[in-house]
Amino acid sequence: MGQQLAERSEEAVAWTTLGHVHCGLGDYARSFACYQRALTMFRDTGDRYREGFVLTSLGNADDIAGAADLAQQSWHEALRIFDELHHPDADPLRAKLSATTSSAPSG
Repeated sequence: MGQQLAERSEEAVAWTTLGHVHCGLGDYARSFACYQRALTMFRDTGDRYREGFVLTSLGNADDIAGAADLAQQSWHEALRIFDELHHPDADPLRAKLSATTSSAPSG
């Protein structure tokens, strides 16, 4: 069982990497699909840190693609995870959320 869990985690890391590659190429649909697949796998394996990492990456891709609301949702979910883990990645993400919220047009 431990071997299967390790293999699933490694596969999820590969999907995350593919998500980064597709995002860098501007293929956001494929990027989102890769990130979603990785996210499901990390949730299945219980890897909360990597779940937060993928949510952050997904938010970044959404932001680049112009989907600010989706980006905010992913970043907030990632921040909740990082806060629960008391992980230092929470602070830069909190700053990013604060900056994007304060720069959003009001209306």
